[in-house]
This record gives sequence, C-alpha cells and structure tokens, in this order.
Amino acid sequence: PDAALTSMVEQIVDDAVAVPAARRSQEGTYAVVTALARLHANGIAVDWAAFFAGTGARLTDLPTYPFQRQRYWQMPDALGGDLAVMGLEGAGHPILGAVVAVPDTGAVVLTGQLSVTRHPWLADHDVLGTVTFAGSGLVEMALHAGHQVGCDALRELVAESPLPLSGDVPLAVRVVVGAASPSGERTVQIYSRADSGGEDDAPWRRHAGGVLASEPQFEPEVPAEWPPRGAEQIDVPGVHARLMEIGYGHGPTFQALNAVWRRGEHLFAEISLPEDADRDGFVLHPAMLDAAVQLSRLGGGAELESAWRGVVAQATDSAVLRAHVAPHGDGGVAITLSEPGGRHVISIGSVESRTVSAGELASAAGTRPVSLLRLEWVPAPGAAEAGAMLTDFTWSSHETALSGKAVPDFAVAPAPAALGEMLALLKDWIADERSATSKLVVVTRNAVAADGGEPVDPGRAPVWGLVRAAMSEYPDRFVLVDLDEAGDADRELPAALATGETEVAVRAGEVLVPRLAKAEPAADVPVPWTTPGTVLVTGGTTGAGALVARHLVAVHGVRRLLLTGPPNPGLEAELTGRGAEVSAADCDISDRAVLDALVAAVPESHPLVAVVHAADATDGDGPIGAMTGERLDAVFGSAAEAVGSDSTPSSVPPPRRCGTCTS
Repeated sequence: PDAALTSMVEQIVDDAVAVPAARRSQEGTYAVVTALARLHANGIAVDWAAFFAGTGARLTDLPTYPFQRQRYWQMPDALGGDLAVMGLEGAGHPILGAVVAVPDTGAVVLTGQLSVTRHPWLADHDVLGTVTFAGSGLVEMALHAGHQVGCDALRELVAESPLPLSGDVPLAVRVVVGAASPSGERTVQIYSRADSGGEDDAPWRRHAGGVLASEPQFEPEVPAEWPPRGAEQIDVPGVHARLMEIGYGHGPTFQALNAVWRRGEHLFAEISLPEDADRDGFVLHPAMLDAAVQLSRLGGGAELESAWRGVVAQATDSAVLRAHVAPHGDGGVAITLSEPGGRHVISIGSVESRTVSAGELASAAGTRPVSLLRLEWVPAPGAAEAGAMLTDFTWSSHETALSGKAVPDFAVAPAPAALGEMLALLKDWIADERSATSKLVVVTRNAVAADGGEPVDPGRAPVWGLVRAAMSEYPDRFVLVDLDEAGDADRELPAALATGETEVAVRAGEVLVPRLAKAEPAADVPVPWTTPGTVLVTGGTTGAGALVARHLVAVHGVRRLLLTGPPNPGLEAELTGRGAEVSAADCDISDRAVLDALVAAVPESHPLVAVVHAADATDGDGPIGAMTGERLDAVFGSAAEAVGSDSTPSSVPPPRRCGTCTS
C-alpha cells in the first residue's frame, strides 16, 4: 500500500521525503502534480519553470501589504463551514446565517451575528452617544423569519429592551418562531447575547416579542402625484441637524433621506442608500425603513420604537423608495413605502415610540462584557541567562552591515537620525539576497513608552512605525530593540535578542516584551469646555479630524470651531445644528505663510485658545519597495511641520505629543 511503502522508505533513509508519483486511485497526471506539490511543501526544490514550459503560465505578484484590506480570494462562509454538514440550512440573510427546524413542534430558530466589524454600517446608527441596533432591524429580522414559515405579515412586534452594540464584542442573535396556532399565527421572539466563542455562560436577553400571521398582500394607497400637490419641501441638511440636536448620530448609511416634503401633519420623503450599501438578502434594508421613522422624530426628543403593528412587506430591488408618514392614534405614526412606479413595498399600521435616556442605553451596554485591551511591557523571564549563551552576535553599522562576505544571524544597526536614511537601510537589506536568512536588528533609544518613565522622543518614534511596516511585508527579517539613554548596547543586546521576540525594550538593564492585557473601562465623564474662544482642528473636515470635531461639540460643549480640510457642508450643518459656530478653510497647513494667514484671521473677540492637530496624508500607503524620501516628506509635511509652526500664539499651550506617533 502507498502509505506503507512511504513509511518504509522514510525509515530506511534518514531525512528522506518519500512521495509516491503514481496511485491506483488517481489519474496519472493528477498524481504526478500532487507529488511535485508535496515535494515543494517539504522544502525540496522543484524546477517549476521546466514544469510550466510551453503552457503560457506566467509569474504573478502576490499581495504583500495586508493593511490595504483587498481580498484576493473568496471569504469562507460566515459560520466557517458547510451548513448542511452541521445539520443546518442557510437563512439567505446578511445577518441571519442559518435556520433550523425544531422536530415535532414546527417551531423554527434562526441564528446569526451582529458585528460592527463584519457589518460596519451598523455603527452608523447612534442614539445619545451609544451605537444601537435600529428598531427597523428588529422588524427586518422578524419579517424574514416570517417569510421562512409562510407568514408574510407581522401583526405586532413589541420592543422590550434596547440592543446596544460594541465595536469589539459581536453579539449572537436568535430569532425564535413558535409553532403555528390553529389560526395560523406564530409567535416570534428576538434574543441576543455576547458571542463568547463557544462558551455558554453569557445570559440571553430578549429584545422583542410579537406575532406573525398569514395575511393577504394588499396595495395601500400611495400618492398618485409626486411630490404630492400642496406639499412644501423641507431642507434635508436641516432635518439631519435637528436629529443631531436631539441626540441621533446618523452615519452615511442611515442618512438615506434625499428629499423631504411636508403637507400639514403628513410627511413625504424620497429615500435611497449609498451606492456601496449592500441591499441583497434583506426584505427591506433597515436603514431605508429607519429613514421614514426619522421623519416622525423631528418634533420630539430622543426616542426608540416601542411597538410596530400591522406590518406587511414584500422584498424590492428598487434603489429608490418613496415614503409617506402620517399621524396615527395617540402619538403614533403610520408608514408606507413604495417604489417610484407605485408598487407597494411595506406598510405599517402604526409605530409607537417611547423616550429613552443616555443612562438607560449606557446601562444596557454595560450589561455586555466589554473586551478592552491595553499594551503592557512585561519582563522576559530568563532573558539574561539566555543572552549569556548567545555567541553568534555581530554589531554592524549602516555602512558595514552588508559589506562582509557572509551575513551573520544578527546584523545590528543603530537607527539613523533621519527617517529617510532608515528607509534606505531597510530597502538595502531587503534587496540583498544574502540577508534572507538573517535578521536586521534596529536599535533605538526612548522611541517607545515601555515603562512610563522617560518620555518618548517624537523624532525617534517614527522609526518603529516604519520598521513595523517592513515587518508586515517581510516576516522574520527584522527586530526592533529600544534602549534607554543610559543603556549599554554591547551588554544588553544579547539578552534582548535571546528572547526571540521581534519587539523588545530594555529599561535599567531589564528586558521587557510587549503583551496585551485586559484593561478596566474608564469612567466616561465628559469634561465641559469652559474656555471661551476658538478651537482649531487641523484636518477637521474629514476622517479622524471630523470625529474629533463632533466629539468636541457633542461631549465637551465647544462652541467655536475653525476646521481645515476639504469642504464638508454636511459636517458644518451638523455641528451648527448642535449649537456650534463653525468656520472652515481648505488650505495647506504645512505652508507656513498660509498657516500664518489662517491664524491671523481668527477674530480678536474669539481668540485661538486650543489646537487639535489631526491633519494627515496618505501618500505613505504602499509597500516598502515603493516608498521614497519624497513620499515621507509629503506625509511629515502635514503631520510634523505644522505642529512646529511659529504661527501658534503664545496663549496656546505647547503641543502634547502622542506616545506612539509623531502627531
């Protein structure tokens, strides 16, 4: 037998790799190719050029930079395997991944996961500072569950508790559909709990319960004329500003209102999602239904839907929908959504809401286990003893690291003063084929905050970022060692290298290595801003800068902002709606003359009192081989030169630099 023959050969010949090139159970060509692949996998050289000669095959570069997040292969199933093998059936839904029938009873359970990481659009629904799963999402899951069992109507769904989400803790979801009653009705209940990776200790929380029914589809009355005659158009940015004012933070996916009209107590809207939003698999994407619900909130405060009644829906492929929101009962509203051609998509007899507080949402979020981690530098046990046994150790400077005939296991080089020189050293090391089996040890001093003692030198810290980028492309080729100012490299490096770690810090002779440790959540107590004047946020119209601007206004109560960056009228309207006075300038802050003029233009009545430097540049994105000194200069021009500008008035305190970057 093949296995016995392979074992016999490997026992007779030391270090042999025996691979059969013919198998009775395999076609000949397939067996030979498989044999070559196994030889290659066992480290035996295969002449692939000869193998592919005459076939037209060619070499193709593989991706080397993981942070671009571009996938070159199909992602596995959300549940990590074949659902049929697990005894499950696919639910055909973006959130609900599988469905299983309960024997004898006719009940059905749908399972899924709510994860801001897997579904980033979920983070676009914020209520009073807490990312919360929209009530329209509960309706969507109940409707999809009903369609699985032939119940096309949601007679009632009562929301019992909020469903806050966390960025790093996915939630397991269960939608439980009961057995059919004699009248055909079925109960539906929606639960969640922290997804503990197989552990069953976390309790389930019920968020909603209701009744599904089999009722005929019907065509509700939709406006025959669009926009309806006599309706007055409302400014959409003003709608978003009002929603922000009362506590709703809607990201791009949930800013689906294109146009809004009012006629008496009736509201009408045109709704569409961003082009990159995935609508496949939904009965109705939650953000489209939530956009209609948003219209009912303009006259009140922060609310969550408490009950949905009389919901009938059918799936749609239309990218644009028309909404009609009408008053119903004591404070409730009736909602109808239809396609531009008049086809009914969803009708809701009534939606009732209740006031919610930030404390209630925070309390609900607090019942979830939060996974907070922090970086700790811990002593490496036995490093000194192991270092004393390390004999193959050579110190090399930038000029001599690759000048010898043979490269040692470790070639040690002090980090150059200029980052461009460090880049040149990395590129030289990567390009030299002799270095493939060696490691370049880059030595810095006080470039990382390893013990909370000596402050980080912002001129040296970028070296770690640059070398870390090289590590991601070329694993096992680099080691970072950070010494304190008094450290003796000749004495301390052997112990650092003996750890086998790629990042090491030595403080007062003690070898430290980085580890992730659990961190206790800090009390989130907003500090009110009491200093009158203008706060400058560089890069404040996009990206992290825009988040900072929102945080300053919403959490700390800053009332005057000067933002630099590309125009962003939506952000300005949003911040203005929260009571801030906002001015913006699209300018190059790395240009000293431009920055001088910007600061000089700040009125004396509202002087510049604080600067948050969030400007950045992305020209540094790319593999090490494509990086140049000019591209580094372009990045540091906005990140470092503007911080050191002499334009900042003396009344503004000097910048406090972050411990892990140059900003």
